[in-house]
Amino acid sequence: MGDTESVDLGHSALLDADSIPNANQSVNCFSCGESMNGVFCYACGNKNDNYRRSIWSLGVELFSSLTAFEGRIWRSLRSLIFKPGQMAREFSDGARQKWTSPIRLYLATSLLLFGYIALSGTQLVAFGAKLNPDGVVKANIGDKNIAPQIFFLERRSKIKETVTDDAITALETNIANMMKDDENKSKEELEAELKRLKESLAKLDSQIDNAANEFAKTGINQGRKPMLDRIQALEERIENFNSSPNDNEGTSSPTTETSPEDTGGNIDIVDATGNKMTLNSEGIQQAMSIALRQPERINAPISKYLPRIMFVMMPFSMLLGAIFIRGREKAMLYDHLVHAAYIHAFSFLLLFVFILLVQFTPIPGLLAIYTLILLIYLPISAKRMFGRGWFKSFLTSYGVGAFYTFIMMLILSFLVGIGVSDILKDVAIKA
Repeated sequence: MGDTESVDLGHSALLDADSIPNANQSVNCFSCGESMNGVFCYACGNKNDNYRRSIWSLGVELFSSLTAFEGRIWRSLRSLIFKPGQMAREFSDGARQKWTSPIRLYLATSLLLFGYIALSGTQLVAFGAKLNPDGVVKANIGDKNIAPQIFFLERRSKIKETVTDDAITALETNIANMMKDDENKSKEELEAELKRLKESLAKLDSQIDNAANEFAKTGINQGRKPMLDRIQALEERIENFNSSPNDNEGTSSPTTETSPEDTGGNIDIVDATGNKMTLNSEGIQQAMSIALRQPERINAPISKYLPRIMFVMMPFSMLLGAIFIRGREKAMLYDHLVHAAYIHAFSFLLLFVFILLVQFTPIPGLLAIYTLILLIYLPISAKRMFGRGWFKSFLTSYGVGAFYTFIMMLILSFLVGIGVSDILKDVAIKA
C-alpha cells in the first residue's frame, strides 16, 4: 500500500452489508456522484450495482432472491393468500418496501395465468363428444352411444385424446342424417323424426331443470330454440302432406310450394360483429365439424383479447368499488385501485391453480369451489382494507362482484361469438 493510499473503513463496512459483490459497487453513486450510505442512492434512487458480472452469477442471485422464504415476493404472496386486504391496506398507507407493488404482482400473476393458457393450449370452452347413453343428440359406434360434450378449461391435447376421430365422424354422420333435406323423406320418416325430437326436447328440459349451475343451465338452454324450430318445420311439412291430394298415392313430396324454412333450406344468421350470412344444411354440418375438430378457432379471440380486457377491467372494478365505499381517510380512488390490483392478482393465481386441478385431477365441482372461495375472500379483504362493518363489506363485495361478473359474461359471450363467426364465414353461402 502506498503512502498516499487510504481505505474508507466505514464505506467498506457498508458495502459488505448487502448481497451485492463489493467489486460491483461504489462508495459514490454511479449516476449523480453523491456519497452512498446504502443499496440505493438517497439523492436519485439509483441502485449501487453496475451488474458487470457473468450472466450465470446474475441468474444465481435472481434464483436466490426468488426462493428466499423471507423474500418480499413470498411474503407478499403469503399475505395475499392468507391475510386478505392486509397488504393492500399497508401498501396504501406507505409501506412500499415491505410489499410487492400491486401492479407488479398483477402483471406477474397475469403472465403466469395467460402464459400457461397459451403454452398449454388450454381452451376456455370447446366442443367434443363423449360416451353418454342418455344424450339428447347421439350417435352409435358399435354398442356405444356418443353424445356431444362441452369442455371447460381443458387442454387441447386432452380434448383430442378424449374426442377420437371415430366419435367425431359418427356424430357428424348422425347430425347430417338429422338435417337431411325433407324432400327426400316420406311422411312416415318425418313423423318418426318429429316423435324423436319431442322425446329429446323432454330430456333436454329435464337436463335444464337438473343442471348443477346457472352457467351450465344457460348453455344447455341454447339447444332448445333450434329443436323447437325444427319441430315447427316438421309439423308444417307433415301438414302439407296431409293437405296434398298426392298423399293417398304414396308420393313422397307434395306439389304445394314451401318456404326454405319448411324444407330445411337456407337460414340467415347475424353474427357477433353484425355481419349477415346465409347458411344451408351442408354449411351448418361443416361448421359443426370445424368446431369439433378445431376448438382453438373458437378460443382464438379469447386468447388474443382477454388479457387486454382484464387490464381495463381492473380500473373498472376500482370505480365500481368507489360507488359503494368513499372517504378521504382510507377509501380514496387510489386505495380502491391498489385493492383492485391485488384482488385481480389473487383471482388470477387462484384460477391458475384451479385450471391445473381441472386438467390433472378428477375432483368434481371445481367451479363451485372456486366461486365459494371468492365469496369468502372478497368481503374479508374489503373489511380489512377499508375498515367498514361487515354489512357494508358484504354489500360492496357482492354488489361489485355481481356487476363485474355480468359484464365479463357479456364480453366472453361476444368473444366466443367472434370465434364462431370466424367459422361460419368459411362455410356461409357466398353472395
